[in-house]
Amino acid sequence: MDPTLRASTIDGSSELDAVMTAWTSTFGGKLVSEPGSEPIQFAHGEGVAIASEESNPLGCNPYERDFDGAAVLVRRGDCAFLEKLLHAKSAGASGVIVISDIESRLNPSADAEELEVAGDISDVAIVVLPPSSGFVVDQLLKLTESTGMGRLIVTLVPEGQPAMHDEGHIPAELPSRTQQTKKRILYLNGHPLVNTQLLN
Repeated sequence: MDPTLRASTIDGSSELDAVMTAWTSTFGGKLVSEPGSEPIQFAHGEGVAIASEESNPLGCNPYERDFDGAAVLVRRGDCAFLEKLLHAKSAGASGVIVISDIESRLNPSADAEELEVAGDISDVAIVVLPPSSGFVVDQLLKLTESTGMGRLIVTLVPEGQPAMHDEGHIPAELPSRTQQTKKRILYLNGHPLVNTQLLN
């Protein structure tokens, strides 16, 4: 999965896009919907807001607020990924974004018995970010929350959008000058970040 994280001011006058790779779980809703079926809310369409709860940074306890369809940003640890997703779903979230503690690929899983106890979780999703990408997301979220001047949303990258290689390397061939003009991308530690743009 390659989500686009977009931070913008309330009036939409400025916007920052960052494209990064997240790893999907073996349970929960499908991020790529079947033909003729409705996609889940998480990251589809205009995307969903990202929120966090300072008193519950790992997402291992029930939340005391309603997330109203937002995706909850949490850190890995203390409880199973499935438990993090269930707490978020109970609080009205569309899914969970977990910041991992390792850079290598991590696809959360759960056994059949755990999934049977969990019940229907086909309408929510959980994805995992490596710590380097998670740091960027966490800082953007803190910035928008502390200033109260914008919001951070996550969307799925449209089909055909260039994505970061799983190995995290900068592509061997850089885009042509014409391509750079259309969509300028800055690579930091192998992660493509779309440059800040001021919109009129």
